[in-house]
Amino acid sequence: MIVTNLTKGPLRVPLGKGKVLHLAPLGTAHVLQAATEHPAFQKLVDAEKISVRSENDDPGADKSGREGSDAGTQPARIQRKGLR
Repeated sequence: MIVTNLTKGPLRVPLGKGKVLHLAPLGTAHVLQAATEHPAFQKLVDAEKISVRSENDDPGADKSGREGSDAGTQPARIQRKGLR
């Protein structure tokens, strides 16, 4: 699944199991289907702060999986919490 930040500011997107996606303004990232089912994730979708689409629905992606329109943006980071 591809997640897009629709705001002009950075977002912390909860993915469940203590994981957080840091998404740049108007940036995109790939997440697993299971992450989109997290209640806090769904709140951001309902508030129209992020959009989610299937990777198959993305006409701008090339065969390597990178999106052509976002080649210059910074990659998203996942912050892990707890003991390692």
